[in-house]
Amino acid sequence: MKYTTGKREKIIAHLSENAQRAFTVYEICDAVVGSDGGISTVYRILSELVATGSVRRLMPDNGKQATYQYIGDGHCREHLHLKCYECGRLLHLDEGTTHKLEQAIMLSKQFAIDESAVLFGKCADCRASTIAKV
Repeated sequence: MKYTTGKREKIIAHLSENAQRAFTVYEICDAVVGSDGGISTVYRILSELVATGSVRRLMPDNGKQATYQYIGDGHCREHLHLKCYECGRLLHLDEGTTHKLEQAIMLSKQFAIDESAVLFGKCADCRASTIAKV
């Protein structure tokens, strides 16, 4: 039997209020748990939320830490995401664009994209700030 803890509710609230972003365990710990400590508790709670499907765990290939994003309402399961590797912003592709991209990849490469796929790159704001520095 699962029971709801205060920390669990705070983590869910923080992630759901910021569903457009993905956070590291340390960011979640700082924002929610604070000096109450318990990073192992945060890891445990996140693992449970990932197992139930209400939170997605994103593992970048570039060696950075895993991040966690709220998908509890199911909306995020229906489309692909773009994640900026500089600022961490998560952008949602609409379902139509997602479907067209999945179809194109299936037709050209006979490769089915996992619905939890995230494409990494650089958002418009970070690209603009890079250009402004030049």
